[in-house]
Parts: sequence; structure tokens; C-alpha cells
Amino acid sequence: MRVEEIALRQEIRQMMNEAGLNKNTIRKMAQKLLEEEVKKQVKTAFAQNNIERIVTRNISKWDLREAVKEGVRDYVKSDIKVSVKIEEGVSE
Repeated sequence: MRVEEIALRQEIRQMMNEAGLNKNTIRKMAQKLLEEEVKKQVKTAFAQNNIERIVTRNISKWDLREAVKEGVRDYVKSDIKVSVKIEEGVSE
């Protein structure tokens, strides 16, 4: 590195310190901005493609409908416990 580049880096570091910025704060700010932009783009993409209509149309297809039924059936079977207790009544 040349002397000018080193001096420029030191000056920038000094300015950032005075502003209360460091690598971590800049990283957090960039991450927050990126997350907001991604959320905005995803929301726009969903709005433009009318995802609800696409999903509804695809669910009406036989294979997917059967897969959903099977998944629900398996889920219900795994959650339901049946127990039967039979007692003989003893009368005196």
C-alpha cells in the first residue's frame, strides 16, 4: 500500500469512529436493509403472480389432492390415540 492509501484509510477510520460506526454496526445496517429489500421483492412477486390462484389450480389436480389427503390422514392417525377399557361388572 502506498502512503496516500494508508493515510486515507486512517482518515476514514477516524471519521467512522467519530460517527460511532464500526464493522459490526455497518454489517447490521446492511443486513437489515437487505432483509427489508428481500421481503419487499418477495411481496411484489407474490402480488404480481397471483400465487393463490396458481395454488388453487394445482390443488385441484388429482395427484396433489391425493397427496394432501394422504398427508392429512397420516397426521390424524399419528395424533389420535384410541384406548378401550372393558370391565366386567361383578354383582353380588
